[in-house]
Amino acid sequence: MNIISQAYAADAAPAAGQAGGDFSMIIVLAVCMIAIYFFIMRPNNKKRKEMQKLLDNLAVGDEVLTNGGIAGRITKLPDNREYVLVAVSEGTVLQMKRNYIVAVLPRGTLISVAVDKKAVKAQKNSKRAEKSAEQSQTSPAAESKAETKAEDKAEDKTENK
Repeated sequence: MNIISQAYAADAAPAAGQAGGDFSMIIVLAVCMIAIYFFIMRPNNKKRKEMQKLLDNLAVGDEVLTNGGIAGRITKLPDNREYVLVAVSEGTVLQMKRNYIVAVLPRGTLISVAVDKKAVKAQKNSKRAEKSAEQSQTSPAAESKAETKAEDKAEDKTENK
């Protein structure tokens, strides 16, 4: 009989200490939940907000990179705000969902990595045409000032020699 009474006494002893164990378990769970928030949920929310800001600020002419690795220039942003038209080369325009754009590339990236030489030449020629149009729109007074500055520099060089 002595063995049975010892067994009952062994079961009764942990019951008194178990109340403190429940409280420590609650603390451990709370710490784990806080850690999950700061290490997983918060960075995800920041990343999602950044991506939404990037998609909201898209404009025609931006050079973008898609989720599939396609780089192109935005040619049109339709009113439905769900799709964009992206030109990947001259004469090739793709319609894709806005969510598949993952990055906006710096201007000139497509020209620097372009394989299609004809498209590069066409883009350079269009830029030259724009510059010449801007120069033709400048006033004659500005042109004469530029000419006098050039002449002054030439005179300074001859005097220094």
